[in-house]
Amino acid sequence: MLVAGDAAGHLLNNGYTFRGVDMAIGAGIAAAETILEARKRKDYSAAGLQSYEKRLRREPSLKDMYTFKRVPGYLRNKRLYGVYPELICSAAEAVYRIDGTSKRKIFRELRGQTKGRVSTLTLIRDLLGGARTF
Repeated sequence: MLVAGDAAGHLLNNGYTFRGVDMAIGAGIAAAETILEARKRKDYSAAGLQSYEKRLRREPSLKDMYTFKRVPGYLRNKRLYGVYPELICSAAEAVYRIDGTSKRKIFRELRGQTKGRVSTLTLIRDLLGGARTF
């Protein structure tokens, strides 16, 4: 059995774009080519359909799925949607608020905002995790 498109999970959320139609089309073409090849050989066994995966890995639109395969796991990090946006907004507000007081540099303000919210080690791990993911 060959599975393609949405049924096979051929979609990609890499944090800045959500794709799937191009991948479904590419997988559909690869599936059709594999079936036509199997039909010529009259071999619909698992071994006979093995070229499907090779075709998928060569398909340009699906290469991104393999390239960004770690992104969904990284995007499950709840700090990306709560703690970090709050830190950035709080630091920006503190630096740019006009209230007659002198301001700290944004880096120092961010460091101050992290205290009690996220450890430096956790922040570094999240940054490195993101760098390895993308």
